[in-house]
Amino acid sequence: ANMLFFLCLCLGVSLSQCGVLRVMMIQNTAQQDAGWKEGFHDFFVPYLNNHHGGFNISGDAASPYTVEVVLCEQDLGSDAQNKLEACVAAAAAGRTLQGDDTGPVDAIVVGTSSGNDHVQRAAEAAKIPNLHCSGGNPAMWTSATPHAFGLHMPFPWYSRGAIRQAALVGVKSVVVIRDHDWGFPRISAVAAMEWCLEAKLKVIGPSVEWCQKWSNFTTTCKVVGNACRCGLQSEYDSLGYRYKAESMPSMYELSEKLVAESGFNVRSEYISPQIVAYVKGIVEDVRAQGADPDMVVNWMAAARSGLMSMVREKLSFKAYFGGPNYPGKDWNGYESYFANGTRALGVEHALYNVGGAQWHHDMLFSDPFFGDSKAMVQLYSSQFGGKPPTYDGAACMGAGIALTYGLHKYGDPLDPTNVAARREQIRSTLGSMNDETVFGTIRFNRFNQNSGRMTINWQVIEDGSTAPVLPAEAAATPYRFPTPSWDARLGCPPGSYASGPLGVPTECVLCQEGTYRANASGGLQFSSCLQCPQGTGTLPSARGAITCNSCPAGRAQDGLADRGVCNLCRLGTARSVNSGTGETCELCPAGRYAPQRGLAVCAACPERSSQPDRGQTSCACDVGAYKDPSDLATNGVTQACLACENVLGGSTSLYPGSSSNSSCVCPQGSYWYRSAVDSPEARCKTCGKGLLCPGGYAEADSRRTLSQTRSHQPPLQDEGYSAGRQVFAGAAPEWVLKCDSVLRCPAKLAVGTCSDLASGRACAECLEGSYDDGTACKSCDDAGEIAVPIVALCLCGSLCLVTLSIFATKPASPHRDTLMTAAICATLCVASAQTLAAFSKVNIVWLA
Repeated sequence: ANMLFFLCLCLGVSLSQCGVLRVMMIQNTAQQDAGWKEGFHDFFVPYLNNHHGGFNISGDAASPYTVEVVLCEQDLGSDAQNKLEACVAAAAAGRTLQGDDTGPVDAIVVGTSSGNDHVQRAAEAAKIPNLHCSGGNPAMWTSATPHAFGLHMPFPWYSRGAIRQAALVGVKSVVVIRDHDWGFPRISAVAAMEWCLEAKLKVIGPSVEWCQKWSNFTTTCKVVGNACRCGLQSEYDSLGYRYKAESMPSMYELSEKLVAESGFNVRSEYISPQIVAYVKGIVEDVRAQGADPDMVVNWMAAARSGLMSMVREKLSFKAYFGGPNYPGKDWNGYESYFANGTRALGVEHALYNVGGAQWHHDMLFSDPFFGDSKAMVQLYSSQFGGKPPTYDGAACMGAGIALTYGLHKYGDPLDPTNVAARREQIRSTLGSMNDETVFGTIRFNRFNQNSGRMTINWQVIEDGSTAPVLPAEAAATPYRFPTPSWDARLGCPPGSYASGPLGVPTECVLCQEGTYRANASGGLQFSSCLQCPQGTGTLPSARGAITCNSCPAGRAQDGLADRGVCNLCRLGTARSVNSGTGETCELCPAGRYAPQRGLAVCAACPERSSQPDRGQTSCACDVGAYKDPSDLATNGVTQACLACENVLGGSTSLYPGSSSNSSCVCPQGSYWYRSAVDSPEARCKTCGKGLLCPGGYAEADSRRTLSQTRSHQPPLQDEGYSAGRQVFAGAAPEWVLKCDSVLRCPAKLAVGTCSDLASGRACAECLEGSYDDGTACKSCDDAGEIAVPIVALCLCGSLCLVTLSIFATKPASPHRDTLMTAAICATLCVASAQTLAAFSKVNIVWLA
């Protein structure tokens, strides 16, 4: 009252003029840790009144309004109905439970998660708006109680966001497990099946064999036709779902009271060995149908025991929804123990597990009074010793905000004299709410359950705390995917390293080729493999090495380019076990070769072949040999070469590296010879005197294609010699004679031929139409060509002599001696002409 007085005084109005919104808060003292009272009575109302100055209603002269709370605290552990009805009756009468007058109560804020239906019915009879800080069960909201409003979103939505997100990141298959005994997980699992259908995930359900073995420990599982079905169609129908229980794959089910040990508390921090064994049967049934699932949805009350079984069986999943999913020993906390007190589960087992709830203190929402949820959490934590509000406490704040901000934004002035009209005005404004608050968007559906946003999902993060990840637009941190494998959680074994794209390793990867790891990794600690040192390594493609071994023969590892892999020695190299340190392969020495990779010893060159260079992959046939046709080597030879002598006696090859017997020819100084035209054998015969033998093939055949047959070079006549022709190819010349003149028998003529115009043995005869000038045969046509100028010269000379004679015999001529002079000159000219003609016939060889 004093606080209210000072507030009104500051605003310049009298206490009687300052508006009051009177609210009864029902507090279940049996659920004191839920934070109902702290959220509304201890935190929101003082903040609104003292720090925010209350709230205004447009056009209402009594503004600003403050909130006055009438507490009705009851232990609802027993006789809940009578106690709750008594609270509502006191509110209707404007009194406390003790009978003290409070004045008319405008609305009720309900802080309990049990007995809510009693409040709904009683408050509906009194037409008092009642806001429940719980109410996640959609079945409790009907048109029969239009004055009742639930702040909690439908709890069947808890797994919806997680299943949708898993499908978005590539999850394809899912296993759903539920406890039938408790309504919360029973209904939630039914909803999860609908969300799996919505996300188009493949549900792996129980087999007929599993049903026959385990259905006695369930409530609804039975064999239907050729399938095992768990869950009733009525469960889906009551929620308006499309799932067909008897035609679609089912969830797995257990009745925990039938499975667990007698007296076992399924919501405690202890592990039930019998439930662990039961879930092992589920894992075995899943694996009998194929691969492990991508996702597990665990809606068991004893979720710890279910997870413990999956740990032992190393069920491999990428996403996990369900308990345990937050720190501590409370229900669904991951701190778990065996009956003897030893630790069973910890954060490493629950890392990235996803939980679902109504709210999380790290969510990011705006708010009309606090600015945003982050500012609210800071204020709350400073007031309550550093602890953040619970999600039930936040829901009670949401109830206060919906009540006051709804009146501020949507309400008409309140009638100070008509409490019934005031209550109806409050009910109307609550129905108009569609605003974001610290509890998220509050919007009530047609049955007055809050459906303003999706429920939230958190994950256990790396430091062991929880952080909201969905919905993404209000989350504090990104969604983590995939969950770590069990080996990564507990420590990757030797021969592998811990890796992954997130803040902790999510998988154990076998050491790559050329690397090793001798020790196990620490749980959830990144690690790496080491490259093998020089001379040691792994074989190519060999993964998971714990140690590095010395490279075997034919392999080496240099510590650089080989990157720890014992690679095969390259072509032209080899390495034996005892050669060096195993770092390099040695080049093959001259005379040896390595035609393939990975040789321990270089091979010696085959017979009749050689290799003068180091580091070669083949040898070449020596001169006088050729490649065996059966040798399939593409380069050089790897088999013994064949001797040309066996193909043609006395023959050889002209160069090393001959690839066929066609390279075998007679050497210089011999020619291809056979004794008779039909002789099957031939050989190389040494040239006799008067013959030249260049060897090889005939030069005229050098331009022939490979498809044409080449002929061996026949012998030629030496200079000054004449030889008879070869009667058949390969025959010896009929005769060899020395010629009288080298002009008639020049060198390198084919046997049986002479120079031009000469013929006969030793080329001693001239052909018809030619003549022998003493050294060579000349064409008779050449003689006519010479006579014409001689005759002309003689005529000219005669004319000159006649002229001189006439001139010299004149009586008066003083030159009588001139005639004698002219005669002598003419004689000398004729003699000179004859001498030059003789010289032209002499064969002169000029020395260089």
